[in-house]
Amino acid sequence: MVDGLEALSLKLFSELLGRSQEEILVELALVRNELKNSTFHAMFDIYVVYGQKPLEAKSESH
Repeated sequence: MVDGLEALSLKLFSELLGRSQEEILVELALVRNELKNSTFHAMFDIYVVYGQKPLEAKSESH
């Protein structure tokens, strides 16, 4: 997560929010420190839902 943080953030924050590269890099340094902080344990619930079409169309009988 830390590895790709700069690439994603530079594009987003510079183009959409108009921030300078220097501002973004300072913020990213703070974010990296927080992510490496072992006193905070983040936990996320992730739900995965998937489906599959039937292989053959079933004929309806009336």
